[in-house]
Amino acid sequence: MGGHSHVLDDPAPRLERLSERGSSRPSIMDLTMPSSSRRRASQAWDAFSQGRWWRPLLALPKALYGLAVMAGVGAFYAQWVGASIAAVLWLAGSLIALARPGERWFLEMSKWRPIQLETEFGTGVRDELEAVVGKPQLTAYDFYVIDLDLPTALAVGGHSIGVTTLLLDLYRNDRILQEHVVAVLLHEMGHHHRGSIRFAALETYLVLPWTWTRILIKALTAGAAEALRSSVVAVVFLGLALTLALQVLQVLVRPHLVLVVTTATVSASAVLLLAALHGSLSRAEELRADAFAAAHGYGPSLIAYLQWIDHNAQETPPSWWSRLARSHPPIGERITHLEQLLG
Repeated sequence: MGGHSHVLDDPAPRLERLSERGSSRPSIMDLTMPSSSRRRASQAWDAFSQGRWWRPLLALPKALYGLAVMAGVGAFYAQWVGASIAAVLWLAGSLIALARPGERWFLEMSKWRPIQLETEFGTGVRDELEAVVGKPQLTAYDFYVIDLDLPTALAVGGHSIGVTTLLLDLYRNDRILQEHVVAVLLHEMGHHHRGSIRFAALETYLVLPWTWTRILIKALTAGAAEALRSSVVAVVFLGLALTLALQVLQVLVRPHLVLVVTTATVSASAVLLLAALHGSLSRAEELRADAFAAAHGYGPSLIAYLQWIDHNAQETPPSWWSRLARSHPPIGERITHLEQLLG
């Protein structure tokens, strides 16, 4: 694209102006707190929400669960000694993901395939990115292909950007343009620019037991539902098993009923609150990454790509839980935000 053949010397001032123009909505703090307290609270919130620490902090409960699982495995073999060794080894292993070689190893183990941009997209995409951000900045990133049926890209850790196989296929089949790919990659560079995903690879490692548990529960639930639909025997068996489980729980829980109910209620509320907070912060981070692409001159290209996605996507209406915890704003909201930034 001829209109983007220069390197921006410093996009920071433009990013600040775009952020100011895109954050004019009053918050609950603006309406309920005195001005001095509001200012301090707003500054603290901005430092937290725009920093690199909110993701690992919100992932801490899942990471502690993972640590407990690994310690439990060690305790099964050698009691407290085994638990201690397993916990130390698990935490030590997580540090590998903080270094660039460890990040590469972790992603390749996760089926991310390393690529050269010019090999997969041709020289045009790489040349255009070099013209916009500069060659030294571009070489700071490692690029990968991920086998996902989604037209998107992902940024992870301190150096990594993955493009999906679907995005690559769309470009190769001329369904999207070079400028669209560059806009998407600049969006991902926006995540790296703020450092908000610096610990994403580490976080992914530490919450693996949580992820495995969730996958197992989903599989068991789906299997049970399928069995109930297809077999009367399964209905009877699961009904008896559930009755037995409730009887056992009644015997175990009755002496501590208040404590158990309180703990369950607090835990469920904490899960909902953390999911809502994580979703809110993540959606705000996505808008800031959009602003990064816009500051580098690719706001119109990103809008065009989002409109293409919106036109071709076949999405079912999200549930209330999905709306609460979703990591990305609705496409219409992102387009409106970009249009406001561009004036």
